[in-house]
Amino acid sequence: MATRTSSPTAPATSGALLVDFDSVIGQDRKPFDATKLGTTVTATVTVRSIDVLAGGHARGIVDGDGGYAIFYVARGFRIVLADVLKPGAKVKIRGAHELHGMIPTISIFAARAVDA
Repeated sequence: MATRTSSPTAPATSGALLVDFDSVIGQDRKPFDATKLGTTVTATVTVRSIDVLAGGHARGIVDGDGGYAIFYVARGFRIVLADVLKPGAKVKIRGAHELHGMIPTISIFAARAVDA
């Protein structure tokens, strides 16, 4: 049974969230959907929604500069990050560009609150 919580609407541009990552020429920034699978990305975002799933993992939507992206949090990380990843919270996230099903997703493994 999923538990869904959310805050106001996200912008209409899926995958266009601007993310920072290391490239061959140093630190770079581009839309999430333009990064390669397996790339570790970082972004400052607002959590718009989060669904905690029966297995203890979670998924949701974050938005920030440029648009929004879908995220996933594995059960072990969700337990640690539960107090940080809440609807309406402004956070800095770090995760990997992965596919869940066929959906490009930021698999979050670290997050911290950001002062508004």
